[in-house]
Amino acid sequence: MLFKDDYFFLSTFYICSIELTIDGKDCKFTNVEAAYQAQKVPEIADHFSQIKGLEAKRMEGKLRITQNNWEEFRLYAMANALQSKFSNKILYARLCAIKEPIIHDNYWGDTFWGVYKGKGKNILGKLLMCIRDSNNDINALYNYISKNLLTEVIDNENC
Repeated sequence: MLFKDDYFFLSTFYICSIELTIDGKDCKFTNVEAAYQAQKVPEIADHFSQIKGLEAKRMEGKLRITQNNWEEFRLYAMANALQSKFSNKILYARLCAIKEPIIHDNYWGDTFWGVYKGKGKNILGKLLMCIRDSNNDINALYNYISKNLLTEVIDNENC
């Protein structure tokens, strides 16, 4: 499914309130993408507080990642931002209304977070399904990542 129209609320660009503690600082963001990118550079995370999703995504290649062990941590970073997003009861109810598997189809070639031309790891879709199926329990999400997803990210640079 493309994350647009009725499914746009699943997108990391969807405007919503995200609250995270990053390096001991309470930070607020307006979308998951900005919260995710901010976790790459914890010392300036608050600079991402009002950045729109597309703008945050475009900054991706310009950031000097200072977060230790980013290749592994990025799954937890996305999980933290998604868990905060779906603590909103209305968004969580919409997520739970989706009964079919959540496949993050895309047309820009992302085969890590999504699926492009039938190929990809669909990590974002898997995290969303785990949130849906675990009642948005962060510990269940962390368990799922450590037991099922970490082996999928080794040596992957498409994020």
